Amino acid sequence: AQRPASRVQKGAAIFAATPRSTMLRLTKLDEQPVHAASRYVYDWLVALYTLANENAGYRHPQDVTDVDRAQLIALIA
Repeated sequence: AQRPASRVQKGAAIFAATPRSTMLRLTKLDEQPVHAASRYVYDWLVALYTLANENAGYRHPQDVTDVDRAQLIALIA
């Protein structure tokens, strides 16, 4: 399965390693610093959202059938 695109690190898949420059000794900070765990959390949210959309039509084999569900609703109502 292919990993979806990250919404934090443009052009990379979720959970991809961040590119590091071997030439720089110090990390160059952006104008708006980001919390260290933000990218990880957003990647998990993208993964969860993608899996939820892929499984939208899934129905467990032991799930209640539509006929049985209608009968249960009639009993409860």
